[in-house]
Amino acid sequence: MRYRPFTPNHFARRQVNFCMADLYPMKADKTCACGCGVALKGRQTRWASQACQDKAVELYCILQGDSNTIRVALANRDNGVCARCGNKPPGNQWEADHIVPVHKGGGYCDLDNFQTLCIPCHRDKTLLEQYN
Repeated sequence: MRYRPFTPNHFARRQVNFCMADLYPMKADKTCACGCGVALKGRQTRWASQACQDKAVELYCILQGDSNTIRVALANRDNGVCARCGNKPPGNQWEADHIVPVHKGGGYCDLDNFQTLCIPCHRDKTLLEQYN
């Protein structure tokens, strides 16, 4: 079977045929695939530490479009505070919003293209985007 390079689809919410090796190929110089520069030792083949692997898996899941991973990462980053009105809705009453919408090329993105919005602010933003 011939390997076909992955081409990101910036107009899709979820990426198909996307695997960890597309994002983090094994390096010929035997250093960690995450780019930290740490040399691999012993039986290590891709990651220098569990922390490197965890960070890489999180980014992979975000780029792939995994909504659970995106919500957890946003909760850690924004603490549930709405980026528009500054309110913190109770519980998990907030939504993950693509700053650049997927239909305008905002898919296949890291957390830089996501923001936390309360439900009313997200609804208002979505309505405005429909007319722009």
